Amino acid sequence: MLALATCVGLVGCAGKSHAKSTAGSASQAAAVTGPAAVVPGKTVRFSASGFRPGSVELVLAPANKVACCAVRIQPAFTVSSGGTAVLRFAMPTYYKRCTAAGKCKRVSWRPGEKVVVTVSGYLEQAKTTTRIGSRNV
Repeated sequence: MLALATCVGLVGCAGKSHAKSTAGSASQAAAVTGPAAVVPGKTVRFSASGFRPGSVELVLAPANKVACCAVRIQPAFTVSSGGTAVLRFAMPTYYKRCTAAGKCKRVSWRPGEKVVVTVSGYLEQAKTTTRIGSRNV
């Protein structure tokens, strides 16, 4: 089943760390992997591992603007008892850029733009980056 994308601004993506993983459980560090390039409007698949069973949330943000802009993918994804999750969703065609005054505008992804993919669980978080590919692929 595909998840629907919902755009939100200021979703707690502050910082510019682009490490493969940033935290994890005692047995295995949390990690997220996926394609090197994604195409807006097309279905994409990322994999998460090292998370506690339950659910994880997925947020996409442009790499050069992670504090102001983002897309939260809804609904949350289920983590198996083995700590893994398949994150399959339609890549949104835009994200929202919101100002401190609360005004938001849609911004289309540009080919070649880097995207930070952040997966957050109960106590774990992992990040990776991908690029926006051409829609003609």
